[in-house]
Amino acid sequence: WVGLDGSSACIDEAKLRHVNSVSRGRGTMQTELHALDLCDPRQNYPVASDSVDIVRSLFFLQFAAESQAALTHVIDEISRIVKPGGVLLVLVPDGDRVWPMLQSSSTARHGHFSLARCAQEWTESSSIFGLEYRFSLANSSCSEHLLVPSYLEMQLSDRGFEAFIERGDEKIMSMPAQDFFLQCSDHMTLMHSILKRQSCSYYDWYFAT
Repeated sequence: WVGLDGSSACIDEAKLRHVNSVSRGRGTMQTELHALDLCDPRQNYPVASDSVDIVRSLFFLQFAAESQAALTHVIDEISRIVKPGGVLLVLVPDGDRVWPMLQSSSTARHGHFSLARCAQEWTESSSIFGLEYRFSLANSSCSEHLLVPSYLEMQLSDRGFEAFIERGDEKIMSMPAQDFFLQCSDHMTLMHSILKRQSCSYYDWYFAT
């Protein structure tokens, strides 16, 4: 499996975690870990086209939503490297929830997080890109950008991705994480279902990050 991150410190930690996992008999696949600016349109990912069974992106794409060029580049690269029949799993803050909370107030609380708009005005005519807000948890604070699920779904659909999640008899592209995990409370069964016909093991998947 291949791990990509913009932080060299995080890549160093991932290398150490992987060594420790392998030493405990967990994880068998060869591993490549690279630190690079994933949002830079001039930087292609060091992964061959049509070569990846599963792409997993956890709490990253909202940072790429800073600009259309950055987000388009990331989605294009994901589309390039995932093989036909491969799986893309993305977890991002739900822009549909963040938007109304910060429309009514410049600050808000969401679960354990404190949110604050970084700009004075967010309006209906604002561009979908560059709407920045800050989230804080305990003493840590970071800024990210609003990402509306419908926009992401449209971009993925335009590149040939199809709905994967089942809700009753309907297949949908995404749903709030709380609802998803309530539906799929047996995570072992969920992982085996995702990995069906894919080439990596449950342990390789689970300990990848």
